[in-house]
Amino acid sequence: MDNIIQKTESAYDYQLLIKHLLNTPLTMFPEREIVYRDIKRYTYRDFYKRIHKLANGLGNSSGIYCWSNGLG
Repeated sequence: MDNIIQKTESAYDYQLLIKHLLNTPLTMFPEREIVYRDIKRYTYRDFYKRIHKLANGLGNSSGIYCWSNGLG
């Protein structure tokens, strides 16, 4: 089975996980705003902090929920 897709030069060096999506804008533009429908405004730095606060609050409960319901 030699059906392995070869990595291209433009491919990312890491998996495209949610926790990686903000790495570049957080590093290069931490004070730039994310605007949602002129209702919510966050800098990348503040948005990153909110995401981590939510993730820490969830902990492993989301994985446990999926596993216990046969979804994981």
